[in-house]
Amino acid sequence: MLSLPVETIEEILSHVNEDDIKTLRSIILINRTWCKFGIHYLWKKPFHIENSPKNLYKIISIILFFLDKPQKKILKINDQRIEIPRTTLFDYPSFIRQLDISKIFLLIEEWISKNKRFRLTLRKDCFNKNGDKFIYNFSTLKKHYYHYEMEDLEELAFFESIFKIIIKKSKGIQKLNLDINNEHSFWKTYAIPNDYFGILFNGIDDIHKCFTGLKELSCDGNFYKHSIINKIKECSHEINELYINIWRNDYVKLKELLQVQKNLKSLSYSATEDINNTTIEGLQGMVAETLESLKISYGEIRNEQLKYLAKCKKLKKLSFDDVLFEGPIDLLTSIIFPNLENLKFSNGTFILDNVVNEMKVFIKNNGKNLKKIHLCQDLSGITEILSTLSDLCYNLKKIFLVIESQSDMMLLFKIMDQCKNLKTISIVYNFRPTYISNQLMFNFIQYCSPNLQILRILNCPISQDNFTFLLKKCGAFLKVLVCCCDGNMNELKNLVYRTSELHERNLKFYSIYGNCNIYNVYEVEINWD
Repeated sequence: MLSLPVETIEEILSHVNEDDIKTLRSIILINRTWCKFGIHYLWKKPFHIENSPKNLYKIISIILFFLDKPQKKILKINDQRIEIPRTTLFDYPSFIRQLDISKIFLLIEEWISKNKRFRLTLRKDCFNKNGDKFIYNFSTLKKHYYHYEMEDLEELAFFESIFKIIIKKSKGIQKLNLDINNEHSFWKTYAIPNDYFGILFNGIDDIHKCFTGLKELSCDGNFYKHSIINKIKECSHEINELYINIWRNDYVKLKELLQVQKNLKSLSYSATEDINNTTIEGLQGMVAETLESLKISYGEIRNEQLKYLAKCKKLKKLSFDDVLFEGPIDLLTSIIFPNLENLKFSNGTFILDNVVNEMKVFIKNNGKNLKKIHLCQDLSGITEILSTLSDLCYNLKKIFLVIESQSDMMLLFKIMDQCKNLKTISIVYNFRPTYISNQLMFNFIQYCSPNLQILRILNCPISQDNFTFLLKKCGAFLKVLVCCCDGNMNELKNLVYRTSELHERNLKFYSIYGNCNIYNVYEVEINWD
């Protein structure tokens, strides 16, 4: 193993999960050759790792080593007691291929906290005296200092220094995550000036070289994106995945960015209704020919948007999030996506009554290849749309439905009866904790096919008798079960254990806890291998 050819080592390393830090660390300890190649994989995405190690902040120490002495002096990190290495074996920043900006801020904050006893916090006059050493002119924030604590400005200064080092040394960033206020980011977003990133992107000479091979870009947050989009447009023409939350006057540049992409496959954007049309105009030319996944958030869908949407003939996934379908949209009836497999309406998407018929025709024209349907929207036309699904969509494997009546449940039975390959069913019962009748639930369980792997029944309690019958009927083949039911907690636990033993299933995880809305009702989640 120690004398394997280099090509074999690289082949082995290519099959190691990027997040498997334990394995990668073991690999670099084998010998010099394995270390030489393994270190590239270990440092490919150092800032965003699933199940991040406890001391991940020490990555900041390693990158700070590469700052020049004047910059170290400005940041007050020359003290020998500060945990910055005195030498390094590799040019680590050159290996970085993925940047997660919010994660870098979090790690900087943690690093400063860990080393606080060895260094003085930067003073306000530091930024005025050393203005020529920073790209961002911190003195412009002077009149707004009541918004910014010195700790915030200090973290911005550290970020700029680290960002410059990475951009200068990296041999090419492939994935850039500029999500500052998403659900996974906990950094103080208020402390970042609106123009901060735009100034950095325009002030670093190596930006163009660094982002030429950019493949994935995610950009979300309440800051100006105009300069960032413009710079990315100049140097990055090979983006495969793009997610962006348009802010203020950024939409024109986004249209231009779309039109220079040669192989864009996935696009997700959010926009207010007045800029939705301008952005969707970018879905033509090269982009229309390559796009396979599209998600539109906010705004309205009318004929003027649909004529551009219709050009994307390779679409496999189409999602609408908090979108209003308002007539007339007769063009919807003529759009056909031959490869469409995943259709999603979520989070307050409204299909108004006067366009339900057009939507039914659209589903009819595109239903034969649909494998996933997510229908979480205004309920006014839900029954008619469910009827169309039950009649025309035979190849469904995954469904998520919001239902509110017995007739909707009967249509669900029809879908389950004809779609024998259904693997996932998720049901939300109109967001009201109302009991499903015993007979209705009994009929539902009868339609559960052995191919079913995941079943979620949300916001609609079932009786303990039905829960017992559900485990008896489906406990042999389900991998995940989520529901809520009444009864005794100990009896419910015993049912789970007995079912697992009866079918010789390995109980990977389970939880049973009380529902805060209804007395004596328990939320149940079970995972089997």
